[in-house]
Amino acid sequence: MEAIPSVIAILTCEKIIIEQGSNKKSLIGVFGQLLTPQVPVVGSFGFYARLTDAEGDYTFKVEIVYANENKPIVRFGTELLQVTDRLGFVELALSVPPVSFPSFGRYELQLYGNEVYLGHVTIDVIQPTETSHGNV
Repeated sequence: MEAIPSVIAILTCEKIIIEQGSNKKSLIGVFGQLLTPQVPVVGSFGFYARLTDAEGDYTFKVEIVYANENKPIVRFGTELLQVTDRLGFVELALSVPPVSFPSFGRYELQLYGNEVYLGHVTIDVIQPTETSHGNV
């Protein structure tokens, strides 16, 4: 049985740039809120996760769930990944396909490794106000 990976970080961002050669990731525009005057709103963005304590073969998936109703919206994931160094790190840098957020409220991006829940990050879809700032 494969080890269950430990989550170090899960983030959403506007864009992920992967440097050729070094494979370093740059996360551009990290956010946790999506400001929109109306719903539904369609968005595409980057999903980044850094994991450790993994060894074996894994398929990772992300399920976006409308938390207010515990309703799945979309699922996407990786091909089979082989991890050989349990003391090393696994970095997932995924492009989220265009997603329609049907309502205002909280959405969870839940990460699974081989169907085992590992952790999540949230995005709040909200209407802008005069005091809204620092959001996508």
